[in-house]
Amino acid sequence: MMLSPQDKQTVLEMAARNVAEQVCGAIDIAELITLPLAVVSQITGMGARQVERVLPIRALGARRRGVSLKAVQQYQQQQP
Repeated sequence: MMLSPQDKQTVLEMAARNVAEQVCGAIDIAELITLPLAVVSQITGMGARQVERVLPIRALGARRRGVSLKAVQQYQQQQP
């Protein structure tokens, strides 16, 4: 089957949209976003050390640490 260059471009764009929709449906964006400890401390009202004890910590590089947005949201839902 021979396709014109414009038809090939259209098919590629449709395939790219399909792949992007599947990826977005399978991945939780809140799990990918990492907030620095200082920001989490301000959001939760806890000190940095207390955040480290209560929430799971991730490395941000350059000796910086943070917490995923999903973990912060779950913590906020648990609090009265």
